[in-house]
Amino acid sequence: MGSDARYPEEAGAPRGSCFFSDALAYAQWAGKDLPTEAEWEFAAHGGLDGAKFAWGDEFTPGGKYLANTWQGNFLYENPC
Repeated sequence: MGSDARYPEEAGAPRGSCFFSDALAYAQWAGKDLPTEAEWEFAAHGGLDGAKFAWGDEFTPGGKYLANTWQGNFLYENPC
């Protein structure tokens, strides 16, 4: 959010969103480039190329949920 944040507690927070043109201008200013879609997906999957999920191919390895997932009767109960 930066120094122009609406709320003072956000002043030191990382940027949550920005326009593509702003991100590109910053990257060029820093002598860098934005990642391609393939590079972004590879990084988002932690280098697990072809894995179904960012942590591997099993949705709940060892019975443990690794994503913010609704558990229970949808819209009525979420026991997690």
